[in-house]
Amino acid sequence: MLPGLIQVVGGMVQASGYTPTGVEVTPTMTSNTAPSGYTASGNVGAGAAWNCFDKSSGQDYGALWNPPGTAATLQLLLPSTVYFASYSIQYRTGAGDGTQAPNAWTFQYTADGGSNWSTADIRTGITGWSADEVKTYTITTPIQGNGFKIVGTANNGSGAWYAIKEVRVYS
Repeated sequence: MLPGLIQVVGGMVQASGYTPTGVEVTPTMTSNTAPSGYTASGNVGAGAAWNCFDKSSGQDYGALWNPPGTAATLQLLLPSTVYFASYSIQYRTGAGDGTQAPNAWTFQYTADGGSNWSTADIRTGITGWSADEVKTYTITTPIQGNGFKIVGTANNGSGAWYAIKEVRVYS
């Protein structure tokens, strides 16, 4: 395969010869549908899904996404296709004990606007979160898509909430 070509391996779109740039592909959102062309969605909770993409340094509940329960899904559809090479998750400000923080999730992507999803990264047993902490994860093989979602399957012990303050994705 020549560098820069795309191949499908096990249902995943992979880029041959792609070198991650570290450029952020998540926008600064002001609602679930602004800026134009982007659509954020997720479980309903103590904050709208777009709060995870607003790049706010504000305090809790007006600046985070906090659905009830121990599992959650947060999604962002993009207006064009980009590479996904890494991502970061920031825990909330007002819950320093870390029990509402993500413990296990998959990072999934779509190349068709959300009709079909494939898994690009799986994380389990992620503990030790402190207030406002940011953890960054590398996708082993960068993939192309026009949307991503984080499907949380467990938090760190809170039976009531699954809290994420910010998510950023990089090409």
